[in-house]
Amino acid sequence: MKLLFALPLLMMAPMAYAAEEDTQTWAAVHGMVGLGGRAVVNFDYQARITDEHSRAGQILLRQAIGYRINPKTSVFGGYAYVRTDNLGAKVLDEHRLFQQANFSILDAGKSGTITGRTRLEQRFVEGSGEVGWRMRQQVRGSLPIGKGFALVGSAEPFFAFNKTTWGQKAGFDQLRLFGGLAVPVARGFAIETGYMGQYIARDAKADRMNHIFSLALTINR
Repeated sequence: MKLLFALPLLMMAPMAYAAEEDTQTWAAVHGMVGLGGRAVVNFDYQARITDEHSRAGQILLRQAIGYRINPKTSVFGGYAYVRTDNLGAKVLDEHRLFQQANFSILDAGKSGTITGRTRLEQRFVEGSGEVGWRMRQQVRGSLPIGKGFALVGSAEPFFAFNKTTWGQKAGFDQLRLFGGLAVPVARGFAIETGYMGQYIARDAKADRMNHIFSLALTINR
């Protein structure tokens, strides 16, 4: 279990040598709130400060309605809006439809938990009639360390099924690895902070390695 939390540093170090690099800050509010019965809403709102923490390079607004099949498995359908303003490039306004499944892989109580999240995205960029299909698979671990605090870590590879003229490449797209600390602030609320490494594979340019300070308010009610 503890190896999961060291993976971001162990795996990202060799990748950085072969990539263009940037340092960023990602601030987020995300969580899951029950609507009564088995219905649940899932949301994720982010501001990403890019180019050496100097400018707002991307915003993301994602929300989904879900259904709890059982205590360990939920399915969702949702929509996300993503505005990307890369330095020196055309601003992209992207609309995503997605289908998602959250599930438990291991629940060892005080010894930690491992969960999975599978997401299939259909990506639409304004000004283009092409749809980019992409799959994301996250595995996340949480290890309690006392008084409500927990070490958290995750790995999430992205794979694209097709190439588009607006910039999606087919095949391996990117890998995100995160390691950090969850700090409880109130019942159902926690601050989660740590390091995320984002390795992006690109066709026409050198691959990209983003070193990210991640700060999120998580809500589970």
